[in-house]
Amino acid sequence: MMGNNGRGFFMPTLLTHMNESKKHYAFIKEKLLEYVKSGDLTPHDYALMDDAYMGNKKNITLYGFNMIIVKDTAEANRNRKVIGIPSMKHSSKIRKDFFKKLKEDDTHYIE
Repeated sequence: MMGNNGRGFFMPTLLTHMNESKKHYAFIKEKLLEYVKSGDLTPHDYALMDDAYMGNKKNITLYGFNMIIVKDTAEANRNRKVIGIPSMKHSSKIRKDFFKKLKEDDTHYIE
């Protein structure tokens, strides 16, 4: 999908608005899971879409990507593992390491 003066379209924006399609959501979800399995869609983008839908419709989070409190981290981690996303704890460590490295490499960082 192209947009933005010929550059690629930011898929999470499109996918997180799939919750508007009540009639076709189940079909879209099933198809996109096939794309995750084939490597054509990132597991993260799929989880964002599904969490946006579940948050909007049922006020729950399956993967911990919407702003709803995760009540069962073990279940969220199992859901993440099924589609290939690191656990919540591991994801947090990855983020912390990334920002630590970014801070170290930034010669213009001001504290």
